[in-house]
Amino acid sequence: MKRKREVADGPPNKQRGIDKYYLGTNKPRTIVSQEAVDKLVVDYVISEMRPMRTVNKPSFVKLVTGLRPGAEVMCRQTLSGRIKDEYRKMEHELKRDMSEVKYVCTTADIWSSTHRSFLGMTGHWVNNNTLERKSAALGCRRFTGTHSHDKIARAIADVHTTFNIEGKVVKTCTDNGANMVKAFTASAEAQVEAKNQPPIDEYVYVSQQSPDTDHADDEEDSDSDENNDEHSFDSLADLIEQQPMGEQDDSDTIILPEHQRCCSHTLNLVATTDAAKALDMDNSRAYKKMYREVMGKCDALWNLTNRSTEAADAAFQILGYRFSRPCATRWNSHYDAITLVLKAGDKLNTVCKQLGVPLYLPQHVSFLREYAALMGPVAQAVDVLQGEKNCYLGYVIPTISRLMEKLNAANAGITQPLQAA
Repeated sequence: MKRKREVADGPPNKQRGIDKYYLGTNKPRTIVSQEAVDKLVVDYVISEMRPMRTVNKPSFVKLVTGLRPGAEVMCRQTLSGRIKDEYRKMEHELKRDMSEVKYVCTTADIWSSTHRSFLGMTGHWVNNNTLERKSAALGCRRFTGTHSHDKIARAIADVHTTFNIEGKVVKTCTDNGANMVKAFTASAEAQVEAKNQPPIDEYVYVSQQSPDTDHADDEEDSDSDENNDEHSFDSLADLIEQQPMGEQDDSDTIILPEHQRCCSHTLNLVATTDAAKALDMDNSRAYKKMYREVMGKCDALWNLTNRSTEAADAAFQILGYRFSRPCATRWNSHYDAITLVLKAGDKLNTVCKQLGVPLYLPQHVSFLREYAALMGPVAQAVDVLQGEKNCYLGYVIPTISRLMEKLNAANAGITQPLQAA
């Protein structure tokens, strides 16, 4: 006799179809909406700084439709509009956040890439509630023409005006470029000169005399009120507006905040410009000779491995890493390149023989070690002061003080002129 299956109360549970699961897994499949797909595409292009033509590439379309069957990939024009909408939204939120704070610090820098110049500015402030430091990019704009101080001043002031923070910026930090420094110096001098000027009355006395065209009629009607000299007081603002545009003085006073030179860039100059003075000291003959001889060999090695992929691959097979070429605008890169040369150790001359460049003598290696030991604290201080997040103005004095202690305590031999410089 067959046993009857007990029937539970309520409707029977339906088994999920196999199409409700990912292939090979037992996890329910989540259907991604078209709106979510569009947002993911926009975020990807912005975050990875991909060209807008990415959405038109067949491989990208295949990727998106493969991950989400039935999804439509927006065209390039739609993507451009979405990015502009995201920019306007971000700008609005940034203006709102900065309107709630009293003090803002900005940074400005100009650089060139692929024969085009750009001005980049960032803003930094402290949240009133959490006391957390906030940072945001205020702009990355094309900078055309010469990098003159007046154009730089106008560009910086324009960014401040865009975000309505011209009255909140306490300082603007830049490098030590002469054009940057002059932009703020000229602004400060113009503001002082404007304050020292005597006050101008709001109204000025104007004499209006009728044209002297008919002297006879004037004599006959000398008693008439129409030909008498008329005197009035006109507003100075009205007179300025009535002045022809070609005659107006367009040398408007550009108001910039107080200037703060970048401490990291200043320390870079100490490691380059001030260190170069050691070569011209009276007691630096031995140091000068050894420095130029050793750095000449280093330059030959760096230039060859940078120009020739064959030489770079040969050095990599021996050492397991590649040499780096110093950047002219970053002294830290010069120090890092020297440390990579020293890292080669006994294999250094093996690489030099393989590449056909001059060999390093023991005194050359000894000089590089002494040079790196003396300049190592400078490189560490530069790294501290150019920190992205954990760097504040309160770090400057302790960092410089500790650096001076290490430099004074260093046991310098042939590099003594460098230590004194």
